[in-house]
Amino acid sequence: MLNIWLFLFLLSAVLDWISLWKGWKKVNYFSKPAALLALSAWFTSLGGWTISSPWFGLALILSLLGDIFLLLPDKSFLLGLAAFLLAHAAYVAGLMPASPTPALPTLLISAVVFLLGSYLYQKLHVSIVTRPEHTKMAKPLLLYCLALCLMLFSALLTLIQPDWQSAAAVLVACGGMLFFSSDSLLAHNRYIQPLPNARLLVRITYHLAQLGLVAGILLNFLNR
Repeated sequence: MLNIWLFLFLLSAVLDWISLWKGWKKVNYFSKPAALLALSAWFTSLGGWTISSPWFGLALILSLLGDIFLLLPDKSFLLGLAAFLLAHAAYVAGLMPASPTPALPTLLISAVVFLLGSYLYQKLHVSIVTRPEHTKMAKPLLLYCLALCLMLFSALLTLIQPDWQSAAAVLVACGGMLFFSSDSLLAHNRYIQPLPNARLLVRITYHLAQLGLVAGILLNFLNR
């Protein structure tokens, strides 16, 4: 699984984190899309489109588009939000099991995701309704929270699916949790209260999330 594309992803991701830390805006315009482009190339170079569901490759492409939109002025934020919403939907389509999973573990996972999602949206909703400039975002953010929770739910479900190897499932589950954390940090910083070093923390958790998801998917399907 190790090749030049994984090395380029890690290099681009670290460069992206440094550019945020140092405030190198011009470098950031290159490093942010470069990281997802390299990760997508890694997935493709190992046959990810053919050995696994094509939904995963689509999720990476949509994530790359989302990264580009979020680099543009604020008026492109909704386009970025839409791209990542569709990316989450693509991950859900690829990860959601075709056959039933054990009832009790599924209920426990559902409860955890519901509590996390409810807490996040409740805090967002309270902040949004008290700020007129953010009121129009209530419905888009609700829809996005639902997609984010479904992505996390489908990622955690791999832990109890018999057709997922343990190591691969752990990577995917960690990726899902990191993605949820990244988006939660972004939402908190933008709509609730600014956080110190928020952009850097969002970016680090985001890149590690995508790496966990893709590595877990490749590990599971390459070893079948």
